[in-house]
Amino acid sequence: MKFGFGVSPTVSNITTQTAAILSGGGGSPVVSPAPFSDNVVRHYNFSDDANLVLSGSTIVSANDLSGNGVSATGSGVVRTASQINGLQAAVFDVGDYFTFSDTSLPVTDASRTLAMVVRPTRNDSGGMGIFGYGTFTGNQQFTIAIKDTTGYWFSWGFSHDNVSSTAYTANTNYRVILTYDSATNAITMKVNGTNIISTTTTDYNTVLNTGVIGNPVNVDWVGGYDFGGAIGETIIYDRSLSTAEQTTLDSYLSTGWSF
Repeated sequence: MKFGFGVSPTVSNITTQTAAILSGGGGSPVVSPAPFSDNVVRHYNFSDDANLVLSGSTIVSANDLSGNGVSATGSGVVRTASQINGLQAAVFDVGDYFTFSDTSLPVTDASRTLAMVVRPTRNDSGGMGIFGYGTFTGNQQFTIAIKDTTGYWFSWGFSHDNVSSTAYTANTNYRVILTYDSATNAITMKVNGTNIISTTTTDYNTVLNTGVIGNPVNVDWVGGYDFGGAIGETIIYDRSLSTAEQTTLDSYLSTGWSF
């Protein structure tokens, strides 16, 4: 059994609250807590049944590995083997999603970081909302998404968007890290280790309402942006991560998912 970053399997550094023992789906990611775990406020990993409540292959809920005890509730999401480099993941079709409480997550203009492992599996000119939280109205949400028409990765704030010039490719594995630093107004998005957004923005006004994985923050929106594909892991931090810390986090995701 492997451990990430040279961590030994002791009670003090591998706990049931912060460690995912990832053994399902035809492969084994590294057993490791997320880096900078003191600042992790939500953490879901779908690669091991031990982290999930199942009804057959349908995921009823996913345990929060951050230690905050905020489970994500599934709607139509299926646990499927060999989705991301031979590893089990949560699979979403149109209208499938998880919701989770966003109570205590960073609000208004506060710093924050979102990270995920994802494999979009369809070409969709209607765009896809993948992972975020807040309220689905002007400048009140914070979401990792894929833009309609262009297929570009972007930070979707709903009337406060930051769009890259990098398009996704269906059936490709991605590690995505989105960071906002309120002290410098810097927003960055890193995809598979490469910065694709690096700019400044002001006046975020994120208003808490709900957290969503695999859909827009408004799961009943008729405007499209449903996600199709597989998601392996999602993490939220209550602060911005520095460039060096983002590299460490990207290495954690890369090691755990073997790409």
